[in-house]
Amino acid sequence: MHIQEDLQNLYTGQDFQCETTLSRMMSITITVLVFSSGMPILYFIGFVFYILTFMVNKLLIMQYYRRTDSILSREIP
Repeated sequence: MHIQEDLQNLYTGQDFQCETTLSRMMSITITVLVFSSGMPILYFIGFVFYILTFMVNKLLIMQYYRRTDSILSREIP
C-alpha cells in the first residue's frame, strides 16, 4: 500500500444494494399474504425470513458495506 486511499479501499466493502433487498422483502410479503390462507405455516416462514433478513442486513451494514448517504433514504420505498 502506497497511499492511504489504497489502505482504506482494502477494508471497505461494496455499496449496499438496498433496492434488491427491498424488492425481495416486498415480494415475500405479497406471497405470504396471498397464499397464507391456504397454508398458515407461511406466517411462520415469513416471520423467520424477516428475522433472519434483519439480523444479516444489520450485521452486513455495520461490518462490511460502505456507508454512503445515498442509500436507505426516504425516496426508495
